[in-house]
Amino acid sequence: SYGSDAAQQFSDLAYRFIANGLNVVNSMFRTEQYIVEANLNDWYQTTDEIAIFLSRLNDAWSAQVWVEYLYLYINYTLDLTRAIIERDFEQAENLYRKMESVAEQMEYYMRQGLSLRAEY
Repeated sequence: SYGSDAAQQFSDLAYRFIANGLNVVNSMFRTEQYIVEANLNDWYQTTDEIAIFLSRLNDAWSAQVWVEYLYLYINYTLDLTRAIIERDFEQAENLYRKMESVAEQMEYYMRQGLSLRAEY
């Protein structure tokens, strides 16, 4: 159900997803590879938890689809960060557009699941 407990749990997971991402990006800028790897593992772990949570929340959402979208978003974030560090701003702009596209696809997938659930 989409009650307040589910909302709080999703909020906590979303916060961790964002915090993990910021930790990875900041570590990349500081060239602290060992910290990047630790934070990246946490980011992927949180992503897996989000995917499982959403798939249990709504039968129309597949954990595998969420993992694919979110991992792609993470990979683009990593590539974008590298491009910025290397001052390849043309590549950074292209990657940013790809990230926007993935975000739009996730939004569409989420809306589809919500509308299917509303029909029941």
